[in-house]
Amino acid sequence: EEFGRVWASQLRPRSMFPSPYIIDLPAEIPDTVRRELEQAFALYWTDLNASANRLRTSLERGLDAVGVKKFNKTGKRISLPLTQRIKLFEKDHGADLSEIFTALRHVGNLGTHASVSRTALLTAFTLYEHALAEWFGGHKKKIAAMSKKLVKSKGKMK
Repeated sequence: EEFGRVWASQLRPRSMFPSPYIIDLPAEIPDTVRRELEQAFALYWTDLNASANRLRTSLERGLDAVGVKKFNKTGKRISLPLTQRIKLFEKDHGADLSEIFTALRHVGNLGTHASVSRTALLTAFTLYEHALAEWFGGHKKKIAAMSKKLVKSKGKMK
């Protein structure tokens, strides 16, 4: 300090066990989705690209859980690309979440084919938290029910 410079070290964890959840997970999400996300949380500290990949895989498991088809059955059993599966989801369940799913797909692709930034991955986790709360947790319905209850009781709740 007496020479005008201060040296400081910046510490960052490289691994944690058990790793903390980066986002809140609704209790209602399927176990397959939860397992992939727990892997994504653990990998976040050591390998951002692998974490992004697990995030994408958890999206695939979620689509499996709601019955979005995985294969094209035209003679040969050919896996459908995630882009197509998101379109099938949109057709059956509406477009509310499809843009978030597409964003997660892009981040997962970066994790596989290039390099994903910490900022992009954390943003994807935040988006996914919202999507999971709506998709499996019924967040919008719960909020509407609470609102109705308050209106009906004119704000008097116990």
